[in-house]
Amino acid sequence: MEGEARKRLEHAKEVNELEVIDGTTLEIVEKDKTETNIVRSEEMKLNIAHIFEKIEHFTQMVSELQESGKAMFKEMKNEFVERLISIHEEEMEIEELRLLDAYQMRKQVVFFIMLDMYSKILTLTLEEVEFAMEVGTTVAIEPHVAVMINSHGFVHIKAEQKFRVGERVLKNFELR
Repeated sequence: MEGEARKRLEHAKEVNELEVIDGTTLEIVEKDKTETNIVRSEEMKLNIAHIFEKIEHFTQMVSELQESGKAMFKEMKNEFVERLISIHEEEMEIEELRLLDAYQMRKQVVFFIMLDMYSKILTLTLEEVEFAMEVGTTVAIEPHVAVMINSHGFVHIKAEQKFRVGERVLKNFELR
């Protein structure tokens, strides 16, 4: 019996040793899994941190691009406004020059009309003088024409013609 008991004890020891060995093996496996889990969770944390860094970098880059876009848009807007203002000023200057040119043309037309009228009046008056003249009478013609342009650009024409037949003034007129 002692032999049987010894066999049982040895068997029990072997079973216990196996269990211990199995327990150790299980422990080692559990440690490997835990270490693997820890290593994997560290890798995941690093990957997540890396993703967050990329997201942060992308967000910063988008913000910088947005700011530079705003600055470029503001600069383009200012240039556009300056161009519009310069175009408007040029158009106003062109309009002023056209008005001034038209006004000058009108002044020239008025001037030439007045000269034409003056020459016609002078001719008519001389004809009247010829009819009114008597033999031996002296005729004095005193023409005077003044053309002035004032500071506002208006043309003033003052024409006077005095005809003296003898001592008498035959005509005295003024054109304005």
